[in-house]
Amino acid sequence: MSDLLRVGTSGLLAYQRALTTTSHNVSNAGVDGYSRQRVELSAQVTGSPFGAGVRVVGVERLEDVYANNRLIEDGAGLAANARLADFATRVDTLLSDSNSGLSGSINAFFQAAQDVSASPNSLAAREVLLGSARDLTTRASTLNSQLARLDNEIDQRAVATVAEANEILESLARVNRDIAASAGPANDLRDERDRLTRQLSEKIGINTTLQDGDQLNVYTRDGHALLLGADVRPLALREDPERGSRLQLTVGQGPGAIPLPTPTNGELGGLFSARTQVIDPTRERLGALTANLARAVNEVQTAATDLNGQPGQPLFQLGNPVAVPNANNDGTASVDVSFGPDGKVPDSALTLRFSSGSWQLQSQEGGSLALSGSGTAGDPFRAGALSIVVSGVPSEGDRFSLKPGSDAVAGMQLNNLGARGIAAAGALSPSLPPTNTGDFSVRSVESIDPTNPGARTAASIEFLGPTSYQIDGGPMQSLNPDGVITGAGWQLTLEGSPAAGDRIDLAPTTADSGSNAGARALAALAESPVTGGGDTPSGGYAELVAAGGVTARQAESARDAFQRLQSADLAAREATSGVNLDEEAANLLRLQQAYQASARIIATADELFQTLLGAVRR
Repeated sequence: MSDLLRVGTSGLLAYQRALTTTSHNVSNAGVDGYSRQRVELSAQVTGSPFGAGVRVVGVERLEDVYANNRLIEDGAGLAANARLADFATRVDTLLSDSNSGLSGSINAFFQAAQDVSASPNSLAAREVLLGSARDLTTRASTLNSQLARLDNEIDQRAVATVAEANEILESLARVNRDIAASAGPANDLRDERDRLTRQLSEKIGINTTLQDGDQLNVYTRDGHALLLGADVRPLALREDPERGSRLQLTVGQGPGAIPLPTPTNGELGGLFSARTQVIDPTRERLGALTANLARAVNEVQTAATDLNGQPGQPLFQLGNPVAVPNANNDGTASVDVSFGPDGKVPDSALTLRFSSGSWQLQSQEGGSLALSGSGTAGDPFRAGALSIVVSGVPSEGDRFSLKPGSDAVAGMQLNNLGARGIAAAGALSPSLPPTNTGDFSVRSVESIDPTNPGARTAASIEFLGPTSYQIDGGPMQSLNPDGVITGAGWQLTLEGSPAAGDRIDLAPTTADSGSNAGARALAALAESPVTGGGDTPSGGYAELVAAGGVTARQAESARDAFQRLQSADLAAREATSGVNLDEEAANLLRLQQAYQASARIIATADELFQTLLGAVRR
């Protein structure tokens, strides 16, 4: 009877624990990250041939380790691409929207130039041109400012994300301590640890290992420890010595901080990728496009004559590029950068580096720019539109960062010329004496070198025959088949055939001349290759918009792909770890019956014992 009582009691206790575990499953069916638990039972092993009941081996936590690892990995990828897609889409919207983009302003400017060409003395047309130039300047500056705000937002989000990651690391350390102190399996603590690990992977891509039985260690993707058991090594952000005001991710703070490579996974990876793949390239390309257009307009203006009969003045003013020294520079070198009169503004951020005894200019996209000159004030380095003067003594490896495009547009302004200051006329005006007998006309007179004094000096062209001429009584020259005659700083194009003795007189354009040579040259810029890549202004901006759209679509596609992967990972996890309420309800009924049966065994043992006592008393 004692054996019967012991067997019944073992069953009663075992099924009571099984019922408790099943009830725990039902209660946590809606808890994120909860893993279903199951009581493992085993027969009591003794030497008795009749059996000794049942015993509880343990409470098993049902998990799919591989599905959990995929959730950690794909969660980091999803967070990175979601953040990248967010910023790429916002930039794409800024560039392509008719209310914020630059396309409409570019078209309006050149349409206004066409109108001035049709009515060069119209003050109203000139005011419209000035207004369109002002709108172009405002739009470009506003776009640059909006991109700069997105750049600042990346820093703010990065600071907040690092703080959240450190809080999760502290929570993981606390869970590690609790698991180490637990006498049992601590299944619920392990669920919490897995949940926290997935959350941390969404902040920054991580690798994990288990050691000393069940202590979780966390590392960055490049192997730097963030958590060793209960020892937390927090993340931090500091100013990046390589890139001035930019933030650099480190492990720890202060002099002992360990700089980390730029992350590529998790929210931090997405934020930094948005900066390097979207914000920075867009700002530089937008700035270079705007700056090159402004420089081309200024070149036309200064080569032409305004309504007062004076040489035209620049319509736009650009900000000067700034060379930011690397914080680790050891030398005393300083760099002064400005825009020279020729060349194109580079459409990428640049690094000026002193290496092996010479200065080298490299694009942050990986290319190199050729430098001419010696770098002195009298003979500065030249690279496209950049003029670079270096002073002081550099040390090996000294570097300076340049952002010529964004610096130029950030300081862009419209000069206050007034309507009469628009240089719509050419520098020189032609006249044909009535004594000419040939059948020809002057199609255009253009200034090809405004710095040449002859570009604004009177000149006379006398034809010695249909195919030869002389300028100001100089040597005889042959007329090109295309009718082009080139003088000191100017170029004239004929139509028709002159006769011997015919003459063309060129004189500086006077006030209110009615000439439209400057306005025609300005309008012609709409179809001219003004960008470094040889695109027209509208074509260059369309290419910028298209590139932004492609980046946004690619990021969205990658985000959607990771969402599908994560859904598949969750389904795989739920297949093993998820709580099925129908199954748990069936288990409750089965275990309740087993519990009642065990109780009946105890009751039967009691009845038998009472019967035995009654027989003995008699």
